[in-house]
Amino acid sequence: MSDKNDPPHIKIYRAFRARPFFWAAVVQIIFIAAKGLERIVPPSPAPPPYSSYSATSTAAKNLTTTDLSKKSASSAHNPTSPNTGHPDLTELNLIETEGVIADWPQTRRGTLRFALKTPTGEKIAVFADPDVPSGTAAPSPLAKGLIVRLRGRFRAPRRARNPGEFDYSGYLLTRGIRRTFRAREVSIAAPAGALDRLSAAVRAATIRAVGKYVPGRDEASLLLRMLIGSSEVEAGNEESEERFAVLRENFAIAGVAHVLVISGLHVGYVAAIFWFIFRLGGVSKKTAGALALPFIWLYAAAAGGTTPVVRAAAMATSLIISATAGRGYDSYQAIGLASVITLSLNPSDLFSPGFQLSYAATFGIIHFSKYARSLFGGMNRVAAWTLGILWMSFSAQLFTTPIVSHYFGRFSTVAFIANLIVVPAAGASLAAGLAALMLDLIFEPAASVAGYAAALALGASSHAVDFLSKLPRASVPVVG
Repeated sequence: MSDKNDPPHIKIYRAFRARPFFWAAVVQIIFIAAKGLERIVPPSPAPPPYSSYSATSTAAKNLTTTDLSKKSASSAHNPTSPNTGHPDLTELNLIETEGVIADWPQTRRGTLRFALKTPTGEKIAVFADPDVPSGTAAPSPLAKGLIVRLRGRFRAPRRARNPGEFDYSGYLLTRGIRRTFRAREVSIAAPAGALDRLSAAVRAATIRAVGKYVPGRDEASLLLRMLIGSSEVEAGNEESEERFAVLRENFAIAGVAHVLVISGLHVGYVAAIFWFIFRLGGVSKKTAGALALPFIWLYAAAAGGTTPVVRAAAMATSLIISATAGRGYDSYQAIGLASVITLSLNPSDLFSPGFQLSYAATFGIIHFSKYARSLFGGMNRVAAWTLGILWMSFSAQLFTTPIVSHYFGRFSTVAFIANLIVVPAAGASLAAGLAALMLDLIFEPAASVAGYAAALALGASSHAVDFLSKLPRASVPVVG
C-alpha cells in the first residue's frame, strides 16, 4: 500500500514494480544518451588492401600489387581509352563487397538507394544507377533481404559546412551508417528469406492496387506513402518526384507531415480489418485479435520496419495480448516495451528525429488522454469526437513542437486547424485504401469504388493543406 510518508527509495521501488517496462526504457534511454552516438556506431573497418580490388577479368582479379604497379607504369605506352588515349584502369580500382539489403530500395532523383549490411555487421548506404548492370543471367528487381555483391567505390558522406545546412553524415550516423558506396555493378548472390519474399509480394500487390484503383498521381503517391512508406508509383519519374516533393513540403509547413509517416493509425486499421474478417468467420473476439497479430507484423515488415511502425506494432501486440489474457492494458507499459525493443535492435535510433517524434507524440497522447473523458464526457458524440481530435493533436504537438523546431527550424501556426481537417481525412483514405487492396482479391468493382473514395479524401486533404500552407506566416522560422 502506497504511503506519502514512504522514504524515496521505497517510492522508486514501487514505481519500478508497477511499470517495469516503462522504467526499463527510461534507464535504457539514459544509458544510450550518456554513451553518445559516436561511441554507439562501430567505426568503419580499415579499407581493403589494394591487391583485393577486383576487376572484370579473371586475370585482372589475380593481379598482385606489383602487377598493378607495372600495368599502371606501362599505361602511357598502350593508349586504349577512348576518352584519354590511355588504358582505362578504373575497373582495376573498384572494390568488391557483399552483404544483405537491409531496407527497401527506392529510386529518388534518378538514383537507386538502399542500405547494405555486410557480414561484419557494418551498415553502408549504397547508391547506384537504376539501370546498373547486373551479374545475374536473369536480373530481378532488388528487394530487402537479397544477398548482393557490389563493385564500386567507398565514399565519405558529406558533412554540413555551414550553419543550418543539412548534415548528411550526421543523419546517416543515426541510422548506424558511417560511409557510403557508389556501386557500378550489382549482382544477386543469394535469394531473400521467406518473410522478406512475402513482404515484397505484399508491397508489389499494394503498389499495383493503388496504381490501378486510385485515380490521380498525387493521390496515389500520397496513399502509397501512407500505406508502405514509399511514393514510387512512377519510380524514376522526375516530374512525379518533384511534384511529390512540393506536396511533402506543404504538409510540413502546415504541421501535418506526421500523417505521411506510418504510425499507430495505420497499424490500427490493419488490425481492425483483419479482426473484422476473422469475426465474420465466427471466431471469438480474443481469438480474432490473436489471429490478426501475424498480419500486423507482416504489414510492419512490408512497410519497411521503420521506428514508428515497429513502435505501433509492438503496442498493438501488447494490447491484443493483454486482451487475450484478460489483463488490463497499460499504455505506459506498452510504449516502454516498444522502446526497449526498438533500441535493443538499433540503439542509434534514439538520436534520430523519427524515433524522437514518434515516441514524443505517442507519450503526449497517452499522458493527456486521461483528461479527455472528464473534459468532454458530458457532450454529444459529434462535439466530443471533434474536441477529442483537437485534444489529441494538441497533446502530440505539445511534446513534438520543440523537436520539430530544433531539427527543422520552424513552427507551424496553422497546425491545429490543419490537423482537425487532415487527420480524419487521412484516416478515411487509409481505410478506403486498405479496403481497395483487400477487395482487389474479391470484387474489382468494389475495389474501384474504395480507390475513388480514397482519392476524394486525399484530394480534400491536399487542397486544404495547399491553402493553409500558403497563408501568411503559416510557418514561422525558429532561431536557435
